[in-house]
Amino acid sequence: MFLEHYNERTRFVCTRFANVACSNGSVIPFWIDSARKDETLKLTDSRMNRLMFTGEEAAALIRKSIENAEISNRPFVLCSRMKSVGMLDLAIQLSDDFGDGGKIEIVGKRPGERLFEILVSHQELPHAFYSDDGRYIVLHSDEFGAEHVSEPLSSLTAEYMSEEENGCSSACLGRCHQEAGSFLRARGGWR
Repeated sequence: MFLEHYNERTRFVCTRFANVACSNGSVIPFWIDSARKDETLKLTDSRMNRLMFTGEEAAALIRKSIENAEISNRPFVLCSRMKSVGMLDLAIQLSDDFGDGGKIEIVGKRPGERLFEILVSHQELPHAFYSDDGRYIVLHSDEFGAEHVSEPLSSLTAEYMSEEENGCSSACLGRCHQEAGSFLRARGGWR
């Protein structure tokens, strides 16, 4: 829809996100808090995986989209090339790092919940290009890179995060937990 209304006076700058580690709504602060309280971490399905990146990477994506929009006369959607994280692996790591380890409960998928997520679909491939630096995927414009994306980007096809990268660094997780702790104390805990 925004493609149809883009003009010199009205520019739309679009980005496409997946999961931002430690952001509002992220499961990471909740799991850290549960692990520290020696509570079981609840996971809907052991096969679930997600695309994830840090808040800093999300901010860089937004900055890059604004920079590109300033030099472009064409609409586009900018996506970051994120890595995939297995939610069971992440839960185990957080349980080990912040608790006594191993307390994971599989509670079952909710209606409509998917095991994986798609950032760039098969149908979008004819309009999907890697940026010249290879860090991004640009949809609907070859202005910032001409190499076509050859396969959909999903949490099934993306490079898998290493244990060191899983969910973000220990420093990020520690900062995330401190921020979550301050927020939770102000609210009186999770509700």
